[in-house]
Amino acid sequence: RPVVQDDHPAAVWSTRGRVIVATSLTSSSKAGISVLSPEGVVEQRIDLPTDFTWPRSVSPDGSIILTDASATTAGSADVTAMSTLGDTTRTMVAGGDGVQTSAQFSPDGRFFAFQSDESGRFEIYVAVYPSGARWQVSQDGGIEPRWRNDGKELFFVDRDNFINAVDVTLRPGSFDAGSSTKLFQLHGNGGSWRYDVSRDGSRFLVA
Repeated sequence: RPVVQDDHPAAVWSTRGRVIVATSLTSSSKAGISVLSPEGVVEQRIDLPTDFTWPRSVSPDGSIILTDASATTAGSADVTAMSTLGDTTRTMVAGGDGVQTSAQFSPDGRFFAFQSDESGRFEIYVAVYPSGARWQVSQDGGIEPRWRNDGKELFFVDRDNFINAVDVTLRPGSFDAGSSTKLFQLHGNGGSWRYDVSRDGSRFLVA
């Protein structure tokens, strides 16, 4: 199996911890998704018929990737889902006015969190996967959602660059969120995903 030679401008861990799913752009500018081992060996490559896409989260069983995809209207984007099993069809799971991005599967795979600016500023939402009811979590701006591994807490960054924690309850087709608590402040704007959180929510890795 070949060692990686492509450019990979975006990547996420599979929740199985064995492989990385990455945007792949070859020297000939052919776009795709590569499934890589942590050692950089190509386990699988999925060629895409159009532009390359940005992987954001992998389902618990490793079969589905949530991605960011540009919509037809300028300044808009949707959250799409695609298979890691070879089917290149992308299905929109969160769309509408403005930008929907940075989706994250809940640990049980039944929900996903994402950010949307359809209200005029970015807020954090949680929706049933693949489509169904959705709920607004942040109330005064929010980006970059992350889940605690047991699904009982959701983290996001507010407009003042503080990481916030929200106690949440997931039930079949139902979601409840408590009030948010500021944890600590990030410094600098950076890009997407300036932090990650340990499985138990006790430690953070920040840029």
